[in-house]
Amino acid sequence: MLVLMDIQKVGVIAGRGDLPHLLKQKFIAHKMPHFFLGIKSVVNENICDIVLPIGQLGKAIRTFQKEKVSHVIFIGGLDRPARDQIKPDLKGWIFLLTHAFKIKGDNSLLLSLATIFEKAGMTVIGIDDVIPELLVEEKCYTKSKPSVKEKKTILYGFGLAQTLGQMDVGQSVVVQGSLCLGLEAIEGTDNLIQRCEKLKRGKEKPILVKVKKPTQDRRLDLPTIGLSTIKNIVKAGYRGVAVDAGHVLFSEKDKAIAYANEHRVFIIGVKR
Repeated sequence: MLVLMDIQKVGVIAGRGDLPHLLKQKFIAHKMPHFFLGIKSVVNENICDIVLPIGQLGKAIRTFQKEKVSHVIFIGGLDRPARDQIKPDLKGWIFLLTHAFKIKGDNSLLLSLATIFEKAGMTVIGIDDVIPELLVEEKCYTKSKPSVKEKKTILYGFGLAQTLGQMDVGQSVVVQGSLCLGLEAIEGTDNLIQRCEKLKRGKEKPILVKVKKPTQDRRLDLPTIGLSTIKNIVKAGYRGVAVDAGHVLFSEKDKAIAYANEHRVFIIGVKR
């Protein structure tokens, strides 16, 4: 973990969700110089110093350089944008034209972006470098625990999710006993949960499994679960969620655990 005092100033590229807000609170509490650049139509603009549309890569770099940013964090969700949401400047166009046929998945895209910021003299770090307590631990967080049979189902799900991740496609799978009900693709985890609700077989309840991709750079787009994840699995009639301990972020932890306990579903971190 980095020592905050060793960082001159952090520039944050912020997307949706509560993680950008948690990070800002951390910086304020530690009096850490920071600058928040939000993605237009996605971020909570109240926490941002500037908001730019997707594609303004040149302006983003110039802004960070002007603000004397030394370290950069990418944090928060971002759905795949429609074409009319992308407003590239010159550097953005060059990036798109240079990488359009080379990028094979989300991780490849983010790595390419990180490289550009590092070539501009900044160091890209992960949110867990400054808030390591956000990482899921190896334990069951809830009163409800998975049974022996369900633990076997979880291990089966981990194997599927690892195979999926090797192709840089998705981070989540839904399993029910020895059945794979669904693999995460472009729709994201929340939509995967809803889709698989209709595919259930018999009375056994499905389990959501979420892992870090094997080739994923942990500084960029670590998998995340939170209150919305738990609300979605409860609504869809799932048994619980199992995640990759030490490699998944847990936002709104106290609220998520309380909601899971209220509805008798489990949340468990598993070491691979």
